[in-house]
Amino acid sequence: MLVLHHPATLDHCIIEILNGKVIPAYECPQRISTILNTLEVEGRHELRDTSKNRQNGEILSEEGPGQEGTWLSATTPVLTRRFIAESHDPGYVEYLKTIHHEWLSFLHTAISSPREPKDILALSRPPGHHCTTEMAGGYCYLNNSVLAVHALRHFHATGPGHDSVGAPPKIAILDLDFHHGNGTQDYFYRDPSVLYVSLHGKDEYPYYTGFEDEKGDGPGKGSTWNFPLSVRTSAEVYIATLRRAMGIISESKPTYLVVSLGFDTYRMDPLGSFAIDTEDYETIARTVSSDLSLKGVPAVILLEGGYVLEALGQNVGSFLRGGRRAELKDSEVKKNQRQ
Repeated sequence: MLVLHHPATLDHCIIEILNGKVIPAYECPQRISTILNTLEVEGRHELRDTSKNRQNGEILSEEGPGQEGTWLSATTPVLTRRFIAESHDPGYVEYLKTIHHEWLSFLHTAISSPREPKDILALSRPPGHHCTTEMAGGYCYLNNSVLAVHALRHFHATGPGHDSVGAPPKIAILDLDFHHGNGTQDYFYRDPSVLYVSLHGKDEYPYYTGFEDEKGDGPGKGSTWNFPLSVRTSAEVYIATLRRAMGIISESKPTYLVVSLGFDTYRMDPLGSFAIDTEDYETIARTVSSDLSLKGVPAVILLEGGYVLEALGQNVGSFLRGGRRAELKDSEVKKNQRQ
């Protein structure tokens, strides 16, 4: 699989208050470095530093070739810019200004080229699915899933064989973080072109969203599905629920799949409470990638939570092995059919 990462994710150290104590935040740069170290040792995946595209001048902009748009611009409210500047170092703020167009560029390159893998894992940090249009929260400042959907729409409307006048593509978001992605759900709650499906802890942060009766609103009614699961949910129950979720996604016949992938579902995670072990992530990935109706559907996988540094790299590696084995099995079936 193609694994994207950026050196800026190794910056941005923060603190947090937990149980009345000020501690180094669980959401830290070492999360990315431990994943990269593990995947480098395994040697099964292409690790690509996205900062090198900037060095090569390969930034795609919605404003047109040679024009670089910004996320933080003169039109951003003064108070918003001040708060961001006070809580982030200057280098990180500079990174925020152009990250949207960097992602557009990479999705355009990866999905449009026949030589590139159709599935991409982005080691995005900080996580994003709690961020709304009005509020940051749960470590999330930018909603990576929302950015990915807009980037995919941009590609769909401008890439090879594009449809610039038709309806937006159907995009499914599968949220597998332990916590409900309230920001992602809220953003697409009235959007019938985006299906949001989430498996998460019941009565956990952010506490006020993620209930089964939340189904979308207006034109988006029926495009939101929540599967809240109890404390200490086993891998068997989780995977059985995931199969139900995949059935819903399959029926929607998406053009693209976005996966918000959290590893705070791990049994020892300090911010989660499921009973999922390292080897279970391989089965989880195989359950997602083996759906025959989704074969050939490009998938953008975005890192969300996961805070046990000693196990995070192995957990990510296990998930990637599951997807790879499903691909190999599918290739073997096709080979036998030709024989």
